[in-house]
Amino acid sequence: MIDIFVTFYSQNWFAHIVLPLLRDCLNSIEQFSEIPHQAYIVDNGSDKEVQEELETWQWPLIKVKEPFKNYSTVMNAAIRAAKTDPFVCLHGDMKVTENWLKTLVEEHAYCGEYFETPCCLTPHFLHYEAPENHILWREGGTNLMTSEEMHNLCIRYQIPYRVGTGVISRPPYKGIIERSGTAITDDGSHLMSFIGNHAFFEKAGMYDVDFTGREDNEMGMRALMKGLKILQTHNVFIHHAPSASIGRGPLLSSGRNPYKVFLEKYSKTEWDKLENGELWIELHEKQYKAEKEKKTDLVMKI
Repeated sequence: MIDIFVTFYSQNWFAHIVLPLLRDCLNSIEQFSEIPHQAYIVDNGSDKEVQEELETWQWPLIKVKEPFKNYSTVMNAAIRAAKTDPFVCLHGDMKVTENWLKTLVEEHAYCGEYFETPCCLTPHFLHYEAPENHILWREGGTNLMTSEEMHNLCIRYQIPYRVGTGVISRPPYKGIIERSGTAITDDGSHLMSFIGNHAFFEKAGMYDVDFTGREDNEMGMRALMKGLKILQTHNVFIHHAPSASIGRGPLLSSGRNPYKVFLEKYSKTEWDKLENGELWIELHEKQYKAEKEKKTDLVMKI
């Protein structure tokens, strides 16, 4: 059994957009998850009427009781609620593909054995495939593709695709893992959506609720600093429509500026490296050197 948590938030005025996306996400999980699982909706303080609607759905509903603080509170609630190892976290504006869960679970187990340390494995995100009459097209959504456009993209990049089914995730990869060029790459950064386990978060800590923005970046940064692995699989494909929620919802006036919080925890230098991407290269390089030194020491002892 695998617990799957789908995070969600909506106010009444844009519920007509995001509720259909959430249902599409949950339906895709039920359609394409080949192994035993339990999907949960984790609601981050939606309006009362929205929550009442969710309570009528067939999926268990977890309500976050803390004040709305964007991504941190809802992710911490999902991690604490997880009864399985591993578990999966997704967003309500995502859709999974055929074979996704079996491949994700098997590859996550393989990565833990390969590196002998707790890992989080993130999927490969694609444009959101939607018919031309989908509400996102009418609401000015971005990152969208028709079925024909998605099919053509898959042909171009040799991604499995079946008419009527859509994108198909590949079988599990269990080979060499490098920072680039392999089916699983050791180059992950943010922790937005992933498969992970409790051991990972016991060592990394939980999401920092002081952040009301950049939470997933800071979480990934902290995990890499502690020697944990954030990997990307290029075999598991998930559609993502981030424009469905960007710019909607509260202004987070009660939260602190993420830039100021980051400077308090780290430095302006680290922020600049985060912004230009140098930080992730540097953190992975430090891990690579530490692992190489460890292997050298073991060989010398033998």
